[in-house]
Amino acid sequence: MSNPKYALIIGAFSINSKPTPKNYLTCISTWKYWCKKHNIDLILLDGDKKNVVDVTYSKWLDFDLYVDLEKYKCLAMADWDTIIRWDAPNFIEHFLNQENFQVALTPDQGGSGKWHYDQWLKFDSNLYTYCSQYFNSGMIIAKPEVFKSLKDNMKVYYEFYMTHKGKEFHPVGIGIEGGSRFDALDQTPVNLIINKNFKNGLYLSPIEVNYMVPCHFKNFEDPNLYIEKAIVFHYGSLNVNRTKVIENFWEKYKNNYS
Repeated sequence: MSNPKYALIIGAFSINSKPTPKNYLTCISTWKYWCKKHNIDLILLDGDKKNVVDVTYSKWLDFDLYVDLEKYKCLAMADWDTIIRWDAPNFIEHFLNQENFQVALTPDQGGSGKWHYDQWLKFDSNLYTYCSQYFNSGMIIAKPEVFKSLKDNMKVYYEFYMTHKGKEFHPVGIGIEGGSRFDALDQTPVNLIINKNFKNGLYLSPIEVNYMVPCHFKNFEDPNLYIEKAIVFHYGSLNVNRTKVIENFWEKYKNNYS
């Protein structure tokens, strides 16, 4: 095969020297299968971090340690609580072939956009002049210049978050300061940076490429209910027992990845 012109980036960090959870390794194994099938470089962001905030922002602040953007025509970054279906096509190539494409994001499926944007009004009181729709950043498909902009600009957002998050960490990295609840960590900064700099090249990717299972199914522990709904399943939610959900999926469909 020729050298890959596409890459898939996904986190595999450990926290406080604890091994990467088994359920996340299961998710990563589905991406390994898909990347090999389509001759796509799989880039794992690894290393030990102190907490979820460090994990989340390190993928941008330490981006250059892992990724050589000059090697690729287009890249995708997926959250590590995502599973790709075994028969999924090369969606990275699909978006690259679209006219004027720069970046593709999936619209928020939980209706929380205003909630998140309002948290950052102290950072930029004019953000609503260039932001309207809110996107889930669990799957980012973009040309190298977009990833360059994200990693070059993220530090100031990280510093603002660390200043305003409050003194105590929520177990998943949420902080409260002066009654203002900051969550979504880097997701809102991703929205702000892309809306401000790449709106003309922003494509709406279908939810099938970043399907927030808990937003669509109450009984999301049964993969038979949603397996035909999408090609990438995202389990990100505070109310989800990810271990159980992912174990159920893997037990049912693992033979398809061999």
